[in-house]
Amino acid sequence: CGNCGATDVKLMNCTRCRSDKYCSKECQRAAWPKHKQVCKIISRVNKETASGGPQGLFRALEKLNQGGQKIVSLQMTSAGMVSSTDTVVPPGLPSGFFLIREAMSEYNRRTEEKRMFGEASYKALLDSIYTDEVEWARFFSHPANQEHTGEVIIILHALVQVYEGRNSTEEWGHALDVLDNVMDHMDGVLRMSRAGEEYFRAQENFHRSANASRLDLNDKTGNHADSPRLLKALCRHELEHGGQKDVHWMMADQMINVVLKNEKALGFTDISSNILEIPDEIILEGYKFTEKIKRDAGLDTMRKAQSMTDNFMNSILPPEMRMKREEEKNNLKLLHCSNCAKQESACGEFKCCTRCKEVVYCGRACQKAHWKAHKKSCGKK
Repeated sequence: CGNCGATDVKLMNCTRCRSDKYCSKECQRAAWPKHKQVCKIISRVNKETASGGPQGLFRALEKLNQGGQKIVSLQMTSAGMVSSTDTVVPPGLPSGFFLIREAMSEYNRRTEEKRMFGEASYKALLDSIYTDEVEWARFFSHPANQEHTGEVIIILHALVQVYEGRNSTEEWGHALDVLDNVMDHMDGVLRMSRAGEEYFRAQENFHRSANASRLDLNDKTGNHADSPRLLKALCRHELEHGGQKDVHWMMADQMINVVLKNEKALGFTDISSNILEIPDEIILEGYKFTEKIKRDAGLDTMRKAQSMTDNFMNSILPPEMRMKREEEKNNLKLLHCSNCAKQESACGEFKCCTRCKEVVYCGRACQKAHWKAHKKSCGKK
């Protein structure tokens, strides 16, 4: 029901637009103040489209625009149609449903130069999904919400990239856990709805990206309990979709050859062609062995070990790519107010001086208070 959210009763369509359903006349009347704007648009569009096809649709939109009617977007959900102007979450949807809309708006407006990555709105959505897990699980499992679930995956994937770029391992791992959970629901919906091949392909690419990110996280933290599974999944993806042995296959090959001194004794005559058949325990021993090498070499922290890896990667990258990589890392750092030293809670929260763009402030008051000291160097570079 578009008003009370009931699902276990007989529902009747709105006779004008036939988009929303109600369980009774009383519920239809109660929902009318909110529904009438959407109802007018849908009924006009349905009428014009039925007689004129796509051209009729454009005529309907033009007439609505000329009549002063604000054009809104409409999205199908398990609770009926929701418009972009709605401010009250319909019954049956998670209380944080509109956070998807806000996060997607930020995602579409993101600009690296201004450090606008939408992190604050992404994190608000992440927190809502984590806090109201049961409510969101019900939402993600409904086929009618497939489009919105896909948008959530895009947002969480972008947030994972922010945390990964900043090397915030705790937040990075938490975002990956929530992303994996949402993708598991999406897998079930795609199988149930018999979606097209392009949907499965997109979902597989997100799985691959999440697995690669978690493998990097494991390398940062030294926790390799599930690294063999991730490495095999990445190798399998490369063979099935790329048709060739790529970077992760080479990683696995090196890992196994490091730890196995006598391949024939273990029954593997050609390691590189049998990685997917090698027991996880053998690959895990390879990870443990490399961790031991790092410790024995005096690399007392994973950060130092990663620094060596970064230096090696930078040495083989072209100069322009090295520069771009450093810029991306710097843009993701949380900055401090130049006056009170308060740190940002999300990337891009503080605004920079519009003249020199070299310093940031948490608000107008701090910018004014710091001007006397800052004006000597502002704009001189």
